[in-house]
Amino acid sequence: MVEPAAYQVVARRYRPQKFGDLVGQEHVARGLVGAIDSGRVGHAYLFTGARGVGKTSAARIYAKALECTNREHGEPCNTCARCQAIAAGQDVDVIEIDAASNRGIDEIRQLRQNVAVRPANGNHKTYIIDEVHMLTREAFNALLKTLEEPPPHVKFVLCTTEPEKLPITILSRCQRFDFQSVDTAAIAKRLAQIVESEGIQVTPAALDLIARRASGSMRDSQSLLEQLFGIAAGDKKDIGVEDVHAVIGTGKDEKVEELAQAIINRDSPTALSVLHECINQGADAGGVLEQLLTALRNCLVASVGCSSDTFIGSDSAGTHFVSLGEQAGTETLLAMLQIIDHSLARMRLSTHSTVLAEMAVIRLSALEDLDTLSEVISSMKLDGSKEGAKKDIHQHEKKKLTPAPKIESSKEKPSPSQEISKSHAKTTGTLAPASPPTPNASTVPLALWKNAGEGVGGLASDFANMATSALREADHFKIEFPASARSAIAFLNRPEIAKQFQVALETQVGQACRFSVVLQEDTTSTTPSKSDRAGQRSQQPQKAIQQPVISSAGLLKETVKHPLVSHALTTFDAAIRKVDPPRRPTDSHPTSTQTDKHNGEQDGVT
Repeated sequence: MVEPAAYQVVARRYRPQKFGDLVGQEHVARGLVGAIDSGRVGHAYLFTGARGVGKTSAARIYAKALECTNREHGEPCNTCARCQAIAAGQDVDVIEIDAASNRGIDEIRQLRQNVAVRPANGNHKTYIIDEVHMLTREAFNALLKTLEEPPPHVKFVLCTTEPEKLPITILSRCQRFDFQSVDTAAIAKRLAQIVESEGIQVTPAALDLIARRASGSMRDSQSLLEQLFGIAAGDKKDIGVEDVHAVIGTGKDEKVEELAQAIINRDSPTALSVLHECINQGADAGGVLEQLLTALRNCLVASVGCSSDTFIGSDSAGTHFVSLGEQAGTETLLAMLQIIDHSLARMRLSTHSTVLAEMAVIRLSALEDLDTLSEVISSMKLDGSKEGAKKDIHQHEKKKLTPAPKIESSKEKPSPSQEISKSHAKTTGTLAPASPPTPNASTVPLALWKNAGEGVGGLASDFANMATSALREADHFKIEFPASARSAIAFLNRPEIAKQFQVALETQVGQACRFSVVLQEDTTSTTPSKSDRAGQRSQQPQKAIQQPVISSAGLLKETVKHPLVSHALTTFDAAIRKVDPPRRPTDSHPTSTQTDKHNGEQDGVT
C-alpha cells in the first residue's frame, strides 16, 4: 500500500525560491545578486530582522546561487540537481545549524574541524547558523578566528533576531543585511496570490485584516491564512472578515471604534458594555486592547496633524480618527497609550486577563484631560488660589480652560498678599506711598511680574514665581520674596537676567519702567552693603532655630494634600517615595574675605 504524501503547510509550500520572490526585502536581494554576479562574495554574512521576514530563506537562496550550474544574473535556476538538492535539504555541502540547541563550545570545535574538509560536490561549503545569538560566550570565542579567516571554499551565513546580543568582535567580521518588517499591503498582495493558487475565495478585507494582524511577518500571515482554510473546507465558500475575527480572537473594527469613542467621552458604563460584547462574541481581552491601542494610535497621529496615509486600519475610519484625536488631545492620548501598554504587559503574566482589561478601560475612562493641565497651573500661579485650581482640574466637561482675565477694576477686595505687604511696610518703617494704594495695587503688579517671568522662561520664570507680593509706584515695581528665596534674588539681580526682566516688564506695561527685588525682612535696598550682609549672616543661626521644624511625615502629608500632586498620583498610578525638605541657611559664619569673594552668592538657599 502506497502511503499518501505528507501534507506540507502553506509557509513551506510557498517559501521563496529565488531572490526575486523575497517580499519586502528588495534591498537585500539587490545586494546579494550583485555580489554573486560580480564575483565579490564575502566569506561571512549576518542576516538580522524580525521573525518570519525571510532570513533563512534568503540564506538558502544564497547557497543555491553559489552552486547553481545554470545561474543567470545571480539568480539560481531551481532546476539543476544542485538547486533541487539544496532546496530539499539533502546537499551535504550546505550545513544548517540551529544555534539554540547546538550552542556550546563542543559543537563549535566540531565545526572548526569540519571546515578544513573540502566540499564533496561543488566549489563551496556553506554554513547557515540560525539563531546565532544563542551561542555561549565561549562558543563565540572559539568561532572568532575561523569566522575571520576561513578557508577559501567556506562561506558563513549567520541569522538572528537579536543582533544586539552578538559580541562586537563577531559583528565586525560580517557583512550585515537588515531585513525589514514586511509592509501590510505587500503581505496582502502575496496572500491574494496564494489563495488564488489554492482556489479558495477570501475577501480582500479579510486578507487585509490578516496582514495587519501579522505585524510585518510574512510567515505569521501565512500561518493565519492556513487556519482559515479549514473553514473553506466545509460548506462555506467565501471567507470574510467575521471568520478572521473568530479565528484570531479579535473584535470587530466598528466595536473597537465604539469603545474608543466611549473612553474619550468618559463614559465608563458604555465602554465596559462594548468590551464585554466583544469578549462574548469570542474576542480575546488582550486582542481587544491591542486593537484599541492601534485605534488610539491613529487618533494620536491625527491629533498632531498627520494625514490618513499614516493610519493603520480601514480607510473608512479616517475621518473618525481625526475627530476623536481633536476631541481627546495629544497629551491625553499619550497617557492612554501608556496605560494600555502597561496593562498588556501585565496581562501576559496573569491569568485574569479580562479583569485587567476592565481595569484598563475604567482607568482610561476616568483619565483627566491632561491637555488643560498647563493652563490650570498657569491659572493657579496667577490667582494663587488652591481651591480654584482644584475646581478647574476636576471640570471634565471643559476641554479647554479660558485664560484668567486681567484685573483692571480698582474696586475689588485686596488680596491677602497685599494686606501682608502693607502691614509689613508699616511695622518696618520702609518707603510708603504718598497716598494709599488702590485695593488691587498688589495684585496687578504681581500678575504683571509673573507674566514677565513666563516671557523670560527657564529658571528665571521659576524664581520669579516665588514672589509673594508686589507694589507699583509710578514706573517702579517693588517685588517682595520670602526669606527662603535669597538664591532667587541673587539670580534675578544678575545684570543679564535683570535686563531681560526689564524688557519683559516694559512689554507688559507698555512704557519704560524699573524694578527692585527685595526680601520681606529687608525692603530698603536691593543690594545690601557688606556690613548688612555680615549682620544677616550673624542672625542666620538664630533664625534657623526659631523656624519650626517639620517632620518627614508631616512634610509628606502636606505634599499629598496639594491638588496637582494628588492629581498626578491618581492619573499615573504612582506613589511618593521621598520628599526632600527645603534647605535652611547654614550655621557657619564665613569670613569677610569669603563673603567678598563670592559677592553675596553664598547667602542664598535653594
